[in-house]
Amino acid sequence: MNRDTCLSPAFLLSKALKLSHHIRGSPYFAHSLASSLSTYHASAVWRMVLVDLRNHGRTADTEGLSPPHDTINAARDIANLVKSLEWAWPDVVIGHSLGGKVALQYALSCALGDYGVSAQLPKQVWLLDAPPGKAENNSQYEEVKKALLTLKTVPSPIPSKEWLVDHLTSLGLSKFLSEWFGSSLKKSGEHETFSFNINGAIDMFESVVMEMDYWTFLEHPPKDIEIAIVRTDSKLTWGQDLVERLESLAKKSSGKVSVDVVPNSGHWIYRDQPQMEMDHWEVLEHPPKGTETATERTESQLSWAADMIERLESLAKRESDESTGKVSVDGLPTSGHYIYRDQPQMLLEIMTPRIASLVQLPKC
Repeated sequence: MNRDTCLSPAFLLSKALKLSHHIRGSPYFAHSLASSLSTYHASAVWRMVLVDLRNHGRTADTEGLSPPHDTINAARDIANLVKSLEWAWPDVVIGHSLGGKVALQYALSCALGDYGVSAQLPKQVWLLDAPPGKAENNSQYEEVKKALLTLKTVPSPIPSKEWLVDHLTSLGLSKFLSEWFGSSLKKSGEHETFSFNINGAIDMFESVVMEMDYWTFLEHPPKDIEIAIVRTDSKLTWGQDLVERLESLAKKSSGKVSVDVVPNSGHWIYRDQPQMEMDHWEVLEHPPKGTETATERTESQLSWAADMIERLESLAKRESDESTGKVSVDGLPTSGHYIYRDQPQMLLEIMTPRIASLVQLPKC
């Protein structure tokens, strides 16, 4: 059976696997995931696709991606890609950070019929350290937005990563943010340039972090969809109230939301703990029938406020019935935001068995 996946901060996996929004380290995790899946069903054929979301990676300079640069259009880009290449609709969509919320929007739009009658809901949606609601810590995210605006003042071309870090630090940015942006450079001749479109990234940041909310989707997931949330144990990203809300959702009977915590992982969760492996709350609380959404989070207090974690945990604790989908929440303690990089082994242990189980499902 073929399988499609979409990853980069989002992956897609359907009779193939896709990943959306290219992230540092995601190709390595994708390869590890494919290898891990092959151990479960040697005869199954998995097609994995990594997709750069608009304004990121190789799509940063792509023409024809009309504004607004928001979550809805980023998700529609994926649907348009599937249709234009005549791929099978993905069974699994995996998204990290920004890509996680795009994955939720993709599932929601499929459920609403926004992509036409031929579009099929994914069986599983995985969120890797991607809170499903609006930013809980507005001051922290305002700092990131201010930093993005600062990037517009950086002269081009950029001599080197070291120069950029020193320059941004001199402008008042934190060492962490300066190094983070420094890691997002790409070669351009003898110099460096940003691997993302700054203006588009600012628009995307406002849409994904500050505006969109998917709690309703999580609380009322459509039948046969599973939403899996993998988080770190960061208290900045995952506050206690957020964790409790997720746990209560996981216990409710209207659907299944799973929450996993990955210890010792940063935000790049698929890199830090690959083996263990949101205002998109509406998608999480009301996932479409036939879809599963999994959210993997880190322990970062920056991304996951207490109320957000509680809300997700409540979703994951709900008892499932045949009329709704499933939501699960997993935590990766001591992991940074890049979960797939910080705890890759742990992340694989969480994700592989569940994705592999789809091989037993009837062919769509």
